[in-house]
Amino acid sequence: MSRAIELFARMHEVRSVTADERGRQTLTGDVILAVFGKVQHKMPLGMDLLMAKYVHDTPAANRIIDVMATWLNDESLKRKDLAIALSCVALDVVALT
Repeated sequence: MSRAIELFARMHEVRSVTADERGRQTLTGDVILAVFGKVQHKMPLGMDLLMAKYVHDTPAANRIIDVMATWLNDESLKRKDLAIALSCVALDVVALT
């Protein structure tokens, strides 16, 4: 699956992921787009995470932050501001590694 993610990222931004040219490509661009289209409909938050991490998509990261804020507002926390800040730091760590 990591090869599919790499090829998907390369279709959106050529310089985002470096590819190893060894071997033969077994997945075509149409297959990758079909798989990611299905993922986007079934798990939109997961697709936003992939887009934020591999394609550096800022609107996807903003949608994730909005979802985290909604989840945290539903919880009974004493320091919601701290929870949102820590969630944003965790998102940055995931997106940068």
